Amino acid sequence: MSYGCQQDRLKLDCFEQRVIEYLCRQTNSLTNCAIYALKRSSKQANQVDFNYYDLDKHLKQNKHYQSLFSQVAQQALMSVCESFKSHFEVMQCWYKGELDDKPRMPRYRKSGGMTGFTYPSQHLDLKGAFETGMIRLPLGSTISKLEGIKEIYIRAPKNIHPERIKEVRIFPRN
Repeated sequence: MSYGCQQDRLKLDCFEQRVIEYLCRQTNSLTNCAIYALKRSSKQANQVDFNYYDLDKHLKQNKHYQSLFSQVAQQALMSVCESFKSHFEVMQCWYKGELDDKPRMPRYRKSGGMTGFTYPSQHLDLKGAFETGMIRLPLGSTISKLEGIKEIYIRAPKNIHPERIKEVRIFPRN
């Protein structure tokens, strides 16, 4: 089975746009926290193990983690762990002399910046998207407490059947 990717530009009202920007900033901060934790653990330990489950347990009480929907936060941590694993695999190639330039460790993201985030299809209510044409994006408990909303809705693409959607990725562009 082959997979494809489709970009759609979201048309959001002012409130929904602020919520998406808040989620992008929280994902950016969580990514920086994860990079810090992994850099610190790699310097302290001789044996490098970038285990996602340990990182998730370590950062579960982080305010940025708690402000995001749990699976969105977990996806962000998984991407950081993958980047560190690939970095150390490339470092092994450099030690063997297969690369000319030494690869750099993953860098921190710009403080206060925005990063994209991913919702897996598990929590998107795609069956409801077939009838309404809208995809439900659940929000974290922090936004629920502050704003009194538990989800926002984005328009589903018309050319894709909602049951075929595997994930929704939102990036701050334009």
